[in-house]
Amino acid sequence: MIKTIKRLHQWIVQSLSSLFDKPFSVQYVEDPVDNPKNKVLYIIGAKDQPWQVEMLCPCGCKEKIVLPVNYETSPRWSIKVNGNGLSTLHPSIWRSKGCKSHFFLRGGKIKWA
Repeated sequence: MIKTIKRLHQWIVQSLSSLFDKPFSVQYVEDPVDNPKNKVLYIIGAKDQPWQVEMLCPCGCKEKIVLPVNYETSPRWSIKVNGNGLSTLHPSIWRSKGCKSHFFLRGGKIKWA
C-alpha cells in the first residue's frame, strides 16, 4: 500500500512539474560543446546530416550525455525537430553509469521512465 501511494505521489509531482517546465531548446552547432547549458539539446554537424546530439542530464547531476544519430553507427538515436523547434529523440536514454537516469525526450519535454 505504501509503495502504491509513493508511486502515485511521484507520478502526480512529475506530471504537474512537466506542465510548467520549460521545454528543451534546440541549438545547431558544427562541433561538440565544451560547456553545455541546461535544457538545451545541441545537434552537432550539418543541419540536414547531424552526426551527434549532446545535452546535460536532466536529473541535475550535470553530466554530459552524448548520443550518436548518424546512420552508420549502432546503436544510434533518431532525432526529430518539429516546426515549433521542439525535439524528440528515439529510443529512450538510459544511463548505465552515474545517476542511472532513464527518460524519453518527447516534444522538448522529459518523460521519466
